[in-house]
Amino acid sequence: MTYTLFKGRVKDFAKWRESFDSIKMKRQEAGITEKYILRGIDDRNEVILLLEVKDMARAKAYYESAFLRDAMQKGGVIGKPEFHFYNEEYEDLAKVSGL
Repeated sequence: MTYTLFKGRVKDFAKWRESFDSIKMKRQEAGITEKYILRGIDDRNEVILLLEVKDMARAKAYYESAFLRDAMQKGGVIGKPEFHFYNEEYEDLAKVSGL
């Protein structure tokens, strides 16, 4: 499985969350599903998302779209957020360590 890690800051978390939730269908159309939404402990307006990606080409097109730039601006994202891409690597640690 492939994932996107998003890291950014928002002006107001509640407003951002409302905006984020309102474009869920667009994310789903791009093959993107949210797995985790995390907030900073010290900075409650710092946001980290872990998003599952089914089709990397569609996801990248979505991340680079004018639609998403506009949605992030309307949602109060501050500055340029970071997007990182990862493939899942799984190892059963219990088997490796003999637990």
